Amino acid sequence: MKETKIIKPKIIIYDDNDMNYIVGNIGIVDIEPDVMSVTTCIDTYEQKIPNLTTHVEFTMSNCEEFDTIQLDPTLMKRIAKFNKEQECKRLDDVINQKKDIIDNLNDDIKSLDEVLKDKEKRWEKVKEYIANIYEIPIDDDDDDDDDDEYYDDDDYYDED
Repeated sequence: MKETKIIKPKIIIYDDNDMNYIVGNIGIVDIEPDVMSVTTCIDTYEQKIPNLTTHVEFTMSNCEEFDTIQLDPTLMKRIAKFNKEQECKRLDDVINQKKDIIDNLNDDIKSLDEVLKDKEKRWEKVKEYIANIYEIPIDDDDDDDDDDEYYDDDDYYDED
């Protein structure tokens, strides 16, 4: 059981519809997580498993409830700092997840680039092999200007 003593406690209790503000003199907070005890047939010892609930008890003397919440600037700064830190942690987690995704994509790009280079090398070998088999030049800038030589024969165009 964790017990905390607070000299001048101020409590804000709220939900979606209602809010209460309570101020007192001396407060004691007891926080005790509920624990289930489990003993199995096989084990000879008792195992304690944390339960999903926690018992919280707050004792306060000379309580007074106010309609308006009076927060001093220091507390508001502390709350803003806490919220900012939590938001920064959340954003850091998102950034780290995005970095991991980018790293994975960069690895995939490198792998695909290696595959492309390998295929380009293979294609060059195939072109070289074909050129050696038939002893013909294979150029990427091959122009089809030589086609006119095949059709120069006048008989070819003559239908008479």
